[in-house]
Amino acid sequence: MWNFHPKPIQKYDFFNRSMPYGQEQLEISPEEMKQIKNVKPTPVQLLKCKQQEGLIKVIIDTDIGTDVDDAMALLYALQLPNLQLLGVTTNYGPSELRASLAQKIVDNYQSYKPDSKAIPVIAGASLQLGTHRPVFIAGNEGMPFISSDQAFEKMNTDMWAKQDQTKAADFIAQQVNLYPNQVKIISIGIPTNIALAIQRNKKIASKIDEIIFMGGGTFMSTSNYNEFRQFSRKSRDWDKNLTISAPFGIPEKENVTQWVCDGNVVHLFPNHNFSGDSMATKYIFDQPNIKIKVIPHNITAQFWLKGPSIAFLRHQSEQQCETQNPFVTVGHMVEKWMQLRSQNGQCPHDPLTIHETVFGGENSVVKYVKGKLIVHEWAAFSTFVPSENGNHCVGLAVENPDVFMNKLEKLLMNGEILK
Repeated sequence: MWNFHPKPIQKYDFFNRSMPYGQEQLEISPEEMKQIKNVKPTPVQLLKCKQQEGLIKVIIDTDIGTDVDDAMALLYALQLPNLQLLGVTTNYGPSELRASLAQKIVDNYQSYKPDSKAIPVIAGASLQLGTHRPVFIAGNEGMPFISSDQAFEKMNTDMWAKQDQTKAADFIAQQVNLYPNQVKIISIGIPTNIALAIQRNKKIASKIDEIIFMGGGTFMSTSNYNEFRQFSRKSRDWDKNLTISAPFGIPEKENVTQWVCDGNVVHLFPNHNFSGDSMATKYIFDQPNIKIKVIPHNITAQFWLKGPSIAFLRHQSEQQCETQNPFVTVGHMVEKWMQLRSQNGQCPHDPLTIHETVFGGENSVVKYVKGKLIVHEWAAFSTFVPSENGNHCVGLAVENPDVFMNKLEKLLMNGEILK
């Protein structure tokens, strides 16, 4: 495992604030407190997404190559007949290496579909707009398709800084302009490319159909709540004891759903995707006119993929990794990840996000509430204000999980159709 902390693309006041991931405390700036108080909370209902109609145009923005669920998500998406994949963009650290992995899966899948339209894969931002966190590298990135020495050569922050940080952002903007109000952007990585796309092309904000995030941590409750701190940009204050009381109250763990549905403000811990680029995440959620759907960690963590589908993919790794078969490619990535993590399965965070983008109605397995999610500049904690007038939907409950799991397992074991 390696950590790299390259300089951010933009100014971030907390770049040099050393704080291990998971040990941060929620700090709400005065400006963010105004944002929260400017949203009138209302009681809200748990609702599923509407049934999607027709062919759905999608861009997948991913940090593929570390946690293996990104690769599973791409393999799942490629097989969905009602999904039109306009392109794949990569982000976070060795973005070009990540793009090469996505390209390998896409090319190997399309080699069995010679009449299908080519799907572009674009390496995007390697740097971040701003975060206090080093770039997390697990050590499996690129392997076994390249050697560990070759992989290490690509973990070079000077090389990352020289790469084009905006190519993927410009692709996203181009596609949104080409298909106004039709493109759904799926964020299953660090959202730097998406933020840059909007910053560089501000008019696209009103043309994006929807952004779907796998992001946000668990909801704060009395069982996991750690104390709030007074917000300060001054480094001399960062090591002081500035504990304050929770400004909006904290629900009991077993009462979070009812708490939110009754119209009470709730806080979410950061997750890797949001705090991997705190400034990018905050910038996107601060846009007033973008429909956003969030599948947070407390939802995705209720799923665990194991058994026949994992065994099938691991079995594929017995073939040569150069084999032109996407199931073999993903199988090698699964095998490397399982060995690294010593685990018997995988949480399908990202495949679930793909599923919830494409399916609605009875095929959706997540129930959402409407409101406004305010992302905080420090560490990408977030505060959700429930409101029937909000344009953000946050996943709050799971229903009929087997609808998703059965479909995912079937498509992850669909390698026989390519023979």
